[in-house]
Amino acid sequence: MLTSKTDNLEITKMLTLSTTHINPKTCSFLDSENIDIPVYKKAEYGWFVFVDLDNEDLANLPNDLREIINYTKSNNCEWLCLDRDASISDEIPVYEW
Repeated sequence: MLTSKTDNLEITKMLTLSTTHINPKTCSFLDSENIDIPVYKKAEYGWFVFVDLDNEDLANLPNDLREIINYTKSNNCEWLCLDRDASISDEIPVYEW
């Protein structure tokens, strides 16, 4: 029988939201190689974004991405998952594609 101890494990929260919360130009930004924040491509459609960033890191980001990162942080999450099939929040803007 397998057993596991969870006493020393670190668990990180991630918020998953629809890509409709960013505009198409921001998608290109997330795909670029010149981005200064930790971003990882998620299969075909989406990204994982580390959001535990300093304000100076946020200053150079597109406004929509900065807003969604701040929203993620306000929900006590360290990671943001953007996925085309994820839920849409009524609390932040959505963009037409």
